[in-house]
Parts: sequence; C-alpha cells; structure tokens
Amino acid sequence: MKSWVFVAAAEGTTNQEIQTNTLPSRELQKQQTVQGSGAMSTEEHRNKLSNDLKMAIEHGHYDTAEQLLTTIEDTGVTLTEEARCALSEGLKRAIEHQKYDTAERLKCIIERTGTTLTDEARSALGKDLKRAIEHRDYKTAERLQRIIVGTETMPTDEARSALSKELKWAIEYRNYKAAKRLMGIFAGTGTTPTDETRDALSRYLKRAIEHGDYNTAEQLQRLIKGTRTTLTDETRDTLSSYLILAIKHRDYKTAERLQRIIAGAESTLTDGARETLNEHLIRAIEIRDYKTAERLQRIIAGARSTLTDKARSTLVNELRWAKDHGHEDKVVPLKRMIQGVVTSEAEGYQWFGKVLYDAITSNFW
Repeated sequence: MKSWVFVAAAEGTTNQEIQTNTLPSRELQKQQTVQGSGAMSTEEHRNKLSNDLKMAIEHGHYDTAEQLLTTIEDTGVTLTEEARCALSEGLKRAIEHQKYDTAERLKCIIERTGTTLTDEARSALGKDLKRAIEHRDYKTAERLQRIIVGTETMPTDEARSALSKELKWAIEYRNYKAAKRLMGIFAGTGTTPTDETRDALSRYLKRAIEHGDYNTAEQLQRLIKGTRTTLTDETRDTLSSYLILAIKHRDYKTAERLQRIIAGAESTLTDGARETLNEHLIRAIEIRDYKTAERLQRIIAGARSTLTDKARSTLVNELRWAKDHGHEDKVVPLKRMIQGVVTSEAEGYQWFGKVLYDAITSNFW
C-alpha cells in the first residue's frame, strides 16, 4: 500500500511529498508515541501529526488528510491550534470557490476533530447561504445547511433574513413546495423566521380560513409548526369562531379539520369557543345523541381544550342513569367519552377519580 507523508525541507521553505512503500499499522503508530529507543515524545508526535494534517489540507490532499485523521483518532492526539485554523481556512476557501464536495469532506474532518470554525469561515458560510437562497438554488442551500449543522455553527443574521424573505415570497405566491424546503432549512439550522415573516404566516392562515380554503390552511399550518410560529390573537379568534360556526351548522367534518389545524399550529380555543362547545356537548348528552356527543368530546380534546365542570357532571349523571335503568347500550358510549377525557387531560383525571374508584370498588361500570 502506498501513502504520502509530508516532511519539511532542510531550509524550511518548501514542502516535498515523499512516497513510501508501506503505511505503518495503527497499532505500531500508537506504540511509537509512547515507547521505543529514540521514539518521539507525545508532544512531538502531536506536533508532527498536526503539521502533516495542516499541510495535507493546504495542498488539497484530502485522502492523505483522512488517513492522518484515522491515526490521530487512534492515538488520541489533539490537534494544534494551527491545524484547526487550517481546517477552518480550507473550508472557507472551498465555500468561496463553491467546491461543495470538498467542503463536505472538510466538514467531516472538522466534526471528528471537534474543531470550532473561525469567524471568517462562519461568515463565508452565511454569505454563501444568503447567495444560494436569493438565487433560489435550494439544493445548494440544503448542502450548506448540512455543513452549518455539522460544524455546529449558526446562520448569520443576513442569511436568516434572506431565508425569511424567501419564505414569505413562497407563501405569497402559494409555492408550497419551495416553502417546505425553506422550512426544512430553518428547522435544520435551529433558527426561526423574522417576526415579520411569522406574522405573515399567521395572517395568511387567517385569510385562508375566512375564504374556506382549508387545503391551503393545512399547508400553512404545517409551515407554522415547522417554523415554530405562534399564532396572533386575531388568527386564533378566527379559527375558534369558524369552528363554532361549523358546529352550529352541524358541519362536523369541517369542525374536525379546523380542530386539527388548531392543534397542529399548537394553539388553543378561545374561552368563548370552549364554553360554546361544552354547551353543545351537554345538549347532545341530554337528548341522548351520543354519536354527536362523542364527536364533540373528541373535538374539544383534539383542540387541546377541556370540559367544563357542568359538562363533566352531565356525563357522570347520564352514566349513572344509564346504569341504574339497565341501558347497557348507552353505558358503552358514555364510558368511552369519560375515558377519552381522562386520557386527554389531567384535570379530567382528577375530576373523574371518584367515578373510577367507584367503578373498581362497587362494580359501578
């Protein structure tokens, strides 16, 4: 097997590549660090390996650099600051010349050696990410995002601003394929859009709901969740209002879609919507329309809301009535609703604790 080892010329002004016939085994390299007559000290060995790696990077010999990295890992050597700077500089140079295959190889070496990028290298990454986004070169942007994550850095403010503007453009023109890719870059780098873009996301969701465009609303909800956007009060009010309107028209399919959008956006019902939903649930139980009552209970729980005390009491009293009068067919859906509340909310568990105790001790069920 042939390998390349770098040595400094006597004058110290030029570097030569000397071809050898064999590469020492990893075990032999490790032993040479600590034993043998005339063997180098640990510090000398560290300096030599670091210098060889530095020269390999500077001369673009990445196969050699990766071989040296294996030796460095096996012998437990830590790189010198000069070698780490060479890695940062090599990455910066690769990014500036758009040599992304090289940049990804360097990213792996940087990861494995725990090297922290210099400010100049971080700036080069941010600048190129901004350029890629502005030219809508999402493939390159995604490669840069992986390099940013792998080197444990963050996008610059300029790159974040460019991402936010592009996401806003994609939503305005209903280009949800592009928006989804941009969301992935935000999520991958652990950053969030600017306040202006988050407000726009919330505003577009409100508009989609008001126009009954639930397909668009669902697309926007996924973007809102992916970018960790918090809905404005106006959008939250609109979602709750339209959900109640759907319930009043017994349009439970639409109500369930709105409930999923509310939950998906990690929002909640307004207090007024919670009260109204619970009133409809109570009315359904009182007229013994259990199918509707179950749908309403699932909508309330799915929208991350809770039953009112009155709704809970109505459920318990109805279950007692059904059990006392031998209506086993009615017991089943009522039990199912109570268990649904217990499963979905801690408050419900506390409220129904006595009922569950009775079930165990007195065969209440």
